[in-house]
Amino acid sequence: MGKSRKKHFIIRRIMLGMLIIIIIAGGIYCRFGGFGTGKSADTAEFAKYAGQVSDITIPEETRIIALGEATHGNAEFQQLKLEVFQIMVENYGVRSYALEADYGCCETANRYIHGGEGTAAQAASALGFQIYQTDEMANLLSWMRAYNENVSEGEDLRIYGFDMQRYDADYEYFIEMAGALGADTAKLKKIWNNGTFNEAYTREQRVEIIKGVKEALLQNEKPVNEQAVHFADILLQNIELGSLINIGKQGYLRFV
Repeated sequence: MGKSRKKHFIIRRIMLGMLIIIIIAGGIYCRFGGFGTGKSADTAEFAKYAGQVSDITIPEETRIIALGEATHGNAEFQQLKLEVFQIMVENYGVRSYALEADYGCCETANRYIHGGEGTAAQAASALGFQIYQTDEMANLLSWMRAYNENVSEGEDLRIYGFDMQRYDADYEYFIEMAGALGADTAKLKKIWNNGTFNEAYTREQRVEIIKGVKEALLQNEKPVNEQAVHFADILLQNIELGSLINIGKQGYLRFV
């Protein structure tokens, strides 16, 4: 056997030996709890503090009901939200559902549950965040739409967003509503062009134009459309946020 072949043979034996040692060590590690999740929770003990969704009660003076979740996007929590919301609507007169999503995006979903075009899946997708683009969220919106079909005005359900990190839908709806109310939206359309900022306008110029349209709405002889004014306020808040954080021109927030 040549020196080269003998050298390669020794190297292979060493590598094989190391591999065997690693396998044995890994087996021992796993045998005594390595890579495990640790001691499991006592489900019987947990059951003492758990209850059925149907047994939930809400004090009469309650104005806001908060639904939290330990993880984002997992099916069980989203299914539970629908179950709880159904009880809140049917037993406690709840008529609004607020979600951590952009106000304008939720307006798209709100129009859907009031008989708007499209599908529940498309309305869920419009909410922006991937954690809401699920079958469970579509089921929630479908249920809200079906409920609204059988109730009178004032008893209908609404969905609101309380975020403003995105702004694409906010611009579109603000232009639409301001125009419908007779406001001059020519400049407003120029700063928002085909779903993106017109970079020919500075942040300060956008603020001035949006404030101008807002003031025109407030001075309009027609009744003030509070939602249109709210869209203006959201856009101004977003621009202020953008002065501190980098917000891309397609309507998404990016931290710097």
